[in-house]
Amino acid sequence: MELSTLSNRELVSLYKNVMSEITLRDLETIHDAQEALKDELLKKETMKNIIIKTSAQVADELRKREQTEKLEKQRKVWLLKKEHAEKLMQVLKDSNTDLWINVWSGADKRVYVNNGEPFAKKTKEVAVLYLTGNSHNAPGSMIYNKLVNIVEVTALKELLIEIGNRWENTKINCQNAVKFEA
Repeated sequence: MELSTLSNRELVSLYKNVMSEITLRDLETIHDAQEALKDELLKKETMKNIIIKTSAQVADELRKREQTEKLEKQRKVWLLKKEHAEKLMQVLKDSNTDLWINVWSGADKRVYVNNGEPFAKKTKEVAVLYLTGNSHNAPGSMIYNKLVNIVEVTALKELLIEIGNRWENTKINCQNAVKFEA
């Protein structure tokens, strides 16, 4: 008889019939049946514990892998922030002031360079690149306050285009970013 072909109801009925028959036998048979049932229950409990332990190990490994992936993703983001901050400081020849990069996206997309945290009271705008342009400024136009050398202006514009194409609605504190060590 193939037990796997029985329905649950048929299997339970068979079990009841077998148990009824065993109780009619001698004490040794009853004892052996009880021991066999205990062994099967113990095997099932052991398998359950192994499955639970294995599941917990797999879940722990998945958590560790996700955490490692998140950490690696953040490391790459911060490496790029550091790279952009260092380039900006190099172009502006300024590593002492509180420089910030602020990429703003709304109806249009702009890249600001500020001395001081964006939108703070004492913030001074160093430059703004209108990446997509708006009704007042043409796409690619740049307003700058500090630079006079045309080479610096060109280098700054190229860098801000690169930054604008990479980031969305991001503020980067340059002094903080350059401190990052992978």
